[in-house]
Amino acid sequence: MTSNRINGGPPIVSWFRGVSRKSGSGVRADTSIDPSVDGAEQSRSLKTDLATLISEVDLDSEEAVRRLRRPILSRILLSEFGEGFAEHPDFAAMMERIELALDVDPAMPKQFLALLRDLKHPSPP
Repeated sequence: MTSNRINGGPPIVSWFRGVSRKSGSGVRADTSIDPSVDGAEQSRSLKTDLATLISEVDLDSEEAVRRLRRPILSRILLSEFGEGFAEHPDFAAMMERIELALDVDPAMPKQFLALLRDLKHPSPP
């Protein structure tokens, strides 16, 4: 059985989850806000959404990749916590905290780009 979760190569998605689970977010990552969505279906939907977001973007352009960051982060968080989380009072602060961490950690831009490349040109199963 194959998994449709975004995993494998870059560990950045797990890192996003770790940052978002830090105390003060007010939402536990293991508690789905939308329990009606099947995990595999949710993962396929996330991969499709992210692939669509990056399909026409030149990943060799630093500026283009930087402009993708917030929409990609937002989509990953909303997939993890449910679409309703965008209305949560801590959503904007969480986005800012993740973006700041991306700016501070010198490994993150490379890992983010690796995630985007993997989504744009997935490896065969």
